[in-house]
Amino acid sequence: MELSDQEQQERASARRALRAERERARQRRLRVTISVGALVVLAAVLGVGWALVPHRSPTPAPTVGAREPTASASTASAASTPVPPASPGTATPASAQATSALSPRSTGAVARYALRYPDPPAVKPVVISMLHPAHKWVALTLDDGVPFDPRILALLEHDHIRITTFLIGQMVKARPDLVARMKRDGFEIANHTWDHAGLRHSTDAQVRTELSKCQRAISAVTGDQAPYLRPPGGTTNKRVDAVAASMGYRTVLWSRSMADTSKSATPAQLYKRTIKGLRPGEIILGHWGRPQTYAALVLILPELRREGFQIVTVSDLIADSGGPEALK
Repeated sequence: MELSDQEQQERASARRALRAERERARQRRLRVTISVGALVVLAAVLGVGWALVPHRSPTPAPTVGAREPTASASTASAASTPVPPASPGTATPASAQATSALSPRSTGAVARYALRYPDPPAVKPVVISMLHPAHKWVALTLDDGVPFDPRILALLEHDHIRITTFLIGQMVKARPDLVARMKRDGFEIANHTWDHAGLRHSTDAQVRTELSKCQRAISAVTGDQAPYLRPPGGTTNKRVDAVAASMGYRTVLWSRSMADTSKSATPAQLYKRTIKGLRPGEIILGHWGRPQTYAALVLILPELRREGFQIVTVSDLIADSGGPEALK
């Protein structure tokens, strides 16, 4: 999909900001390296000077025929002082850059794990926040859909990335065209309640109403049911999980949040929070319409590519981690 001039300008602006941040990080590392080098040289000079000054031995004089001790170089250990590691966002080897962060060829898990609708079978109650896949895969999940930033969808389409999205039923009802587009893109479209209502303090009947109204809107477009629920705010309990499981849903939380709901966070801060220490099997939380999400993803997606990660759906991640039977 071709990007508009405005989207290309926004990407260029985000890349310039990232380059500037990388240059500042490089300058900091250079200052640290220079300081370490100066200390090494100083230690070497002091060591040589100390070796040249005659000393009175505190121990008894050696016996006749014994050898005098010889001075040894004092710089060997100092020369092995490690250089500080590069911070996230710095250049990576060409071999890593060659690895694509695009979604791998579909494993078929989204269709294989989808449930019939209506009357889906019950599943075992389980809460998923991180998995342990065989490959270097992570799941990017985007929530809500109200508001909705179409640039994010265009960005994912442009890079051929498939994700799991947890949509509010009211958004699905209002924009079935967008949901149909996501379906064609291979996205996994899952339940996020009808109107983003908190579930932990709801009655069982209220939980069922929230989930069934949302699913009715989704299934009118997709024809099936993704077996996952993300409770609004991530607030749940065993009772809610059990009600959801009786309706065919496993509860999916997250192991890492972009924190894009913060009004003060910059794209660079969201980028750092997402990338730093990221491990295979993590489930990343973001949102469709927050002010800095698009600009942050412009930075995040190329970095994932350089680091050799691939972005997949929740079902793909489960399949690569042993399948539903391995969930605990």
